[in-house]
Amino acid sequence: MTYYIEDIECEALQNESLSQKKKKCRKDDTVERALKEWFVKVRDKDAHVSDPLLRQKPEELAEKMGKVNFKATERWFHRWKKRENISFQKAHGEQGDADYMGANFWLENEWPSLISEFSPSDVFNADETGLYFRALPENTYVFKNEKAKGTKSCKERMTLLCCASMTGEKKETAHCRKSKQPRCFKGVKALPVDYTANKNAWMTREIFSQWLIKWDNELDRKIVIFVDNCTVHNVSLNLKKIKLVFLPANTTLLIQLCDQGIIRTLKAYYRLKMRKRVITLIDEMSECESTSTLKANDLSKKINVLEALHLANEAWNNISDVSIRNCFRHEGFIKTEEEEEEEDDQSKDLT
Repeated sequence: MTYYIEDIECEALQNESLSQKKKKCRKDDTVERALKEWFVKVRDKDAHVSDPLLRQKPEELAEKMGKVNFKATERWFHRWKKRENISFQKAHGEQGDADYMGANFWLENEWPSLISEFSPSDVFNADETGLYFRALPENTYVFKNEKAKGTKSCKERMTLLCCASMTGEKKETAHCRKSKQPRCFKGVKALPVDYTANKNAWMTREIFSQWLIKWDNELDRKIVIFVDNCTVHNVSLNLKKIKLVFLPANTTLLIQLCDQGIIRTLKAYYRLKMRKRVITLIDEMSECESTSTLKANDLSKKINVLEALHLANEAWNNISDVSIRNCFRHEGFIKTEEEEEEEDDQSKDLT
């Protein structure tokens, strides 16, 4: 069979594999076509299709067609996926639930009126994130003739509340942990950040209210803070200087500014500082004669809560105002005549 340019373009648009030199008629061709049609339909609905499910469906289709002896073997299934250009991927994020139309409507119709009474330096966005402050790399380099021994990963977490303005001003981060008074705090007169505690190390309505009240008392001007509409942020307070505005439902993935690169940059800086600290710890433990084997858990325990607070605070301070302004610009919050973005050479070093 001769291939023409029109045939190649058509198959490319239909996500067909272009690696085959010949078109072959297979004995289970009708089952394969039916399975491809079914797969196209379910993916149009954005349904998640697992490996066992996709192997069971062709046997059901074959049974309906009267092909009693058909079996979806591992070899057949592998070849079919390769021919149809189908790959297995992990679904990331929550983009499937995001309301794109709602986000655009809010930006075009409600956002301009909301900020008309505030200058850019008085417009803030706040959001929480979890930080596994003792987490070490799960993978490691080894010699080819040895095996990497797995260890239990450290899942100790703290919650960070990040807040920044349109002009790049950063509010001091608030941190939440399980322990109210860790042993490492003994003798410490002042912490680098606001620190609170509850049994789950999560942000709560009470903690968020205290954070707002404290900041409201410190302010000498009126500001507006945009937050997502989760239950924790639904507080009823008589604030004098702070106006709290909720982003529309199912749009925080699209227009929650802290999620558009600010938190990612914070964690990147934290990991960079963690790597330097881990190298120092590895060198110290290697020089210690009493330590015969370096264990990941021993390294992670060396990073206490106080040190993690300092590292996180340094990482937050390292984020440039240019990076923050670019995040606002990316999502359409800042309208400028110049289309070129400000260059941030600092953030490029993290990739």
